[in-house]
Amino acid sequence: MKTKINNTSFLWAVLLSVLFITGFRQLPVNLTPASFTEKKINENHEANRERVMWKHYSSAYGDFPAPSVGEQVSLLVFDIDSDGTNEIVVAGWGDTSMVWYKNTGDSWEKYLMDRSNSHMAAGGAVYDIDGDGDLDVLQGGSWKSNVVWWWENPYPEYDPQKQWERYIIKNFGSAGHHDQIFGDYDGDGKAELVFNCINKL
Repeated sequence: MKTKINNTSFLWAVLLSVLFITGFRQLPVNLTPASFTEKKINENHEANRERVMWKHYSSAYGDFPAPSVGEQVSLLVFDIDSDGTNEIVVAGWGDTSMVWYKNTGDSWEKYLMDRSNSHMAAGGAVYDIDGDGDLDVLQGGSWKSNVVWWWENPYPEYDPQKQWERYIIKNFGSAGHHDQIFGDYDGDGKAELVFNCINKL
């Protein structure tokens, strides 16, 4: 008479055989292999939490000047001046539409980028659009604008009160541009721009 062996029972039998051969003493007391893995993950998490300490900085606390761009809609972080340290770009719906911050060591200095009430949408992207070796900024208009612009990085001549040169990429069709991104989508070695415009690409 043949005996049918349940696959699960067979696997447990193999596992127990291995444990008897290698010895249960290799495993922590009252720990299954799964809970042992969970314990190690928790230990690693605790160790990482002790090493990484977050600190909250805000213009509300006086850590850096207020952006004063109206309702804030876009934030970019990248190395504007090629010094190896990231700067911060903030854009919004005010008459001053975009500013950037440079870390000076113990404080942040604010620089003007755009004072033309551009009314940008959420998103923004950075790319060396003019091919001169530094990163430029691109933004799309909000629900009230059908324009996509880019701003030329003036490296190395930065003036806290001088706007960056702004150029128009698109000023037709639908408004409300979101989530811009550059990439080589057709494999020709050159970057293309993709964005969402009122649920249309």
